Amino acid sequence: MKESQYEIPDTLPFGFSPRAMPSDFGNVQVEVLNCLRSAAIFDFSFLLRIQISGATAIDEVSRLCGRNLRALPIGRICYALLADGSGLLLSDLTIWRTGRHCLEIMTGRAADWEVISAACRKANLDHSDLSAQTAVLAIQGPETFAALSAIDPTAQLSSLGYFSFVDCVLGGIDCRIGRLGFTGLPGVEILCHQRNARDLWRQIVLVAPGAGFTAADQIRLKAGLALFSNEFAPPVSAADAGLKRFRDLGATVHDQRRARVARVSFARCLDYGTEGIAQGMKEAVWSAGDSFPPAPGNIAITSLAKDENSNQLLGMGYIAAGDRSQNLSAKTFRIERSDFQRVFAP
Repeated sequence: MKESQYEIPDTLPFGFSPRAMPSDFGNVQVEVLNCLRSAAIFDFSFLLRIQISGATAIDEVSRLCGRNLRALPIGRICYALLADGSGLLLSDLTIWRTGRHCLEIMTGRAADWEVISAACRKANLDHSDLSAQTAVLAIQGPETFAALSAIDPTAQLSSLGYFSFVDCVLGGIDCRIGRLGFTGLPGVEILCHQRNARDLWRQIVLVAPGAGFTAADQIRLKAGLALFSNEFAPPVSAADAGLKRFRDLGATVHDQRRARVARVSFARCLDYGTEGIAQGMKEAVWSAGDSFPPAPGNIAITSLAKDENSNQLLGMGYIAAGDRSQNLSAKTFRIERSDFQRVFAP
């Protein structure tokens, strides 16, 4: 798939799925390197955008996500977690403070609309789903702001603070631009009306080539970032996932309980010519019905990706809290602790 052949679809796919964005544009290795060394553009239009307003909006959303939003200034964004009634994680959110009593929630889980809408109805809050009219294009990489300047030298976005956003005109198109991203690299998410998305995409790919989900997945694993559909698939709390600091208002059993597991990331070197690695990766990943938490000496792998640029297997998963085993079994193969890049403590 070439950048010139890709068009933003007329009907956006809401909610993350394997087909929510292009898997690649023909060469994953090049896409990863473009993003790591310069900049690349991703179509994140599967994200839901939910607008909420009302005198108690800030307090009610704070309760919903277990994070105090009162101190969040207008024009700033915060990361938050959505959990079920017992504190087991469902998804992660970005919350954009747009006014004194107004905010917007961005999420990749389609079912979150029903959860958030039900909470708003109960609290008599005005709320609406802006997803159908909103496209989300993400530029990621160290040259992100150089790319933005090349598109529109008048935009003056280089001073935009991390987790801040601004409404502006980019390439002649009204946009909302937030400084954040899925890859852990410098980057922005650009929100524009669906009708303008194709025009904006065509301008951006001239300076930041297109990249797909496979490249994004490899890069976020290098950065040790969780993907909700993978890392929240097992029954984990914020403490289990090493994300407890993002639920400071936690009041459920799971929110207050000590972590049963520790989230880990790893990079395991592969021998060239390894056969059956794709099938082995598929079989190794934790799935519903598998035991959890893993017993000592085992790892519940939640993400795996083959990094063609380094001939490594990149992964993320959970081990039992305090497990000191040197080799951990994962269904079809073993991971050595020396392969660990990071352990995400509560």
